[in-house]
Amino acid sequence: MACSAGSVTTGVAKPKISVCVGTTTNDVNVTLEGETTESWPFSGYVRFRLKRSPKDKEVWYDVATKDGGKWENSAKGKKNFTFSNIGYKGDTMVVYVDFYANSNYTGKFTSDASHMFIR
Repeated sequence: MACSAGSVTTGVAKPKISVCVGTTTNDVNVTLEGETTESWPFSGYVRFRLKRSPKDKEVWYDVATKDGGKWENSAKGKKNFTFSNIGYKGDTMVVYVDFYANSNYTGKFTSDASHMFIR
């Protein structure tokens, strides 16, 4: 898995979050990793967005958006998610991660957590 460093800005802190992506023939696997030394880790809900850009194009298309559920504590555990049955071989893809305070995916926090890769 390859990873990109990012963070989420909550009301009290800005915990660091790494977005890691690995692929199989049909799936895109995403793992979020926090830092174990965070004084104020993230605890809330995550949503994963997958976008693609066809080879030699400068346009982005939505592929999938999925709610990932509750992440209890970014300092104590990873959050895993899989986009299943994803094609688009050779396309540039990016996973964006959105962070929310509430289970109905409201109270969105500012985040720069993402990872770009070639499928």
